[in-house]
Amino acid sequence: MPRTANTGEVITVRVVAQEDVGESSTPWKGVFSVLVPEDWDFVAAEYTASDMNGDVGSGSLVVSPEWTDSTEKAIPAPSGMKWIGTISDEGYLHADTLIAEATMQLQVGQTTGDFAIGYVVTKEAYAPTCDWFMNCDGGTTGTNGADSSMNNMITVMGGVGIEDVTEKGIPSQFVLEQNYPNPFNPSTTIRYAVEEATPVRLSVFDVGGREVAQLVNETKSPGVYETKFEADNLPSGIYLYRLEAGEFSETRSMVLNR
Repeated sequence: MPRTANTGEVITVRVVAQEDVGESSTPWKGVFSVLVPEDWDFVAAEYTASDMNGDVGSGSLVVSPEWTDSTEKAIPAPSGMKWIGTISDEGYLHADTLIAEATMQLQVGQTTGDFAIGYVVTKEAYAPTCDWFMNCDGGTTGTNGADSSMNNMITVMGGVGIEDVTEKGIPSQFVLEQNYPNPFNPSTTIRYAVEEATPVRLSVFDVGGREVAQLVNETKSPGVYETKFEADNLPSGIYLYRLEAGEFSETRSMVLNR
């Protein structure tokens, strides 16, 4: 995950987990939980898995209230933090040495400061009424369990508005602002600032990472710009928009609500 982020930014976190015991009878689903500040929001998550014989499967991770509660039971969230528990849409049989990679997109909240992000992935998924670190019969041994990584630090900084960095119409840095209105139906406006002449690309994606619109793809001079996104033919849901300008890149999320 990144070491720093701006308020309102969409960031991507990634974990890789390894299971060394094959599974030939029950296609267990995988669980991935993340400990984040209370005002952060889940956007989307996906996974891929392979074993010693090659590809096993891939798909989406969906938010699960049951696994969120189960993670909280195993590792209570500190004050001001919360768990987001997700589970894979499918379970798979596999040979020894399964490697699973999960990526999750999260929208950073408005609270600034330093935060310790935590991750938990199941070693073997099962009914969330059982404690992850015990057998369902209350014992403390067995194959059920999870791996965790805690205290992964990130610094959240206050987002910079275009007016904060613009003098006489010329910005001193690149800025991507939150679209307005948000939620929207069916159109919304996106403002951005360009610090120096450079190729600029502004694109819109669905939560699966598929590009659904290309709003800007040209060289821009220094200045403040805005463009309208028309979503007449798209279904309701969360969409991501990303500004790429030189080495600058930032992604934010927006909600189409019909």
